[in-house]
Amino acid sequence: MNFDIKTEQLGDDAYAISLAALILTAGSLADRYGRRLVFAVGVSIFTLASFLCGIAPNVATLDIARALQGVGGAALFATALALIGAAIGTPHERPVLEAVWRDIENVAIDIAVMERTAHAAVIPADLGWSDIGDWASLADSLPRDGYGNAVVGTYVGVDTYNSLIYGNGRVVATIGIEDLLIVDTHDVLLICPRSRAQDVKAVVAQVHKQYGSLV
Repeated sequence: MNFDIKTEQLGDDAYAISLAALILTAGSLADRYGRRLVFAVGVSIFTLASFLCGIAPNVATLDIARALQGVGGAALFATALALIGAAIGTPHERPVLEAVWRDIENVAIDIAVMERTAHAAVIPADLGWSDIGDWASLADSLPRDGYGNAVVGTYVGVDTYNSLIYGNGRVVATIGIEDLLIVDTHDVLLICPRSRAQDVKAVVAQVHKQYGSLV
């Protein structure tokens, strides 16, 4: 069944309102009954609601399904980061990241919430805000050495300029490069021009496709 833009906006509002209204309640339930249980319930509710959205025969059913998605989303948002935070630095860190992160909806907060509600308010403030959306933006936000390089980790360079070197424990050494992004993680090494930072998503998708959940 096809719906017009106004109908879709009503559904988006139902999602945003139920999400905002229940996220604190979901957090309280997680504290009382356990984060894993609330997260599992949230995944189940969100999956069921998404299925209902796909088969909704009328506007009322779609709005109910979208509101139900908000209920599941509230449970996910309230528990996901807490589960990840509790696992950081433990032997369960990687499995928890892989299990939890894949179930979080991949959408920016401005699209998921701010663009879908008419019940929001903002306060102007001079916070020095920078939207770090890619590795080049991160490089711009970090201190530079005398050669214009932003360095995280252990690094040795010769004739290296205006690059990001992001290490992960081992020494990164460079010779004669300029305007590159070098990101060394525990399982993938990324090297690309700073001008191609926006294309990293494409190569991450390709890594997933060829080698599974490495990144």
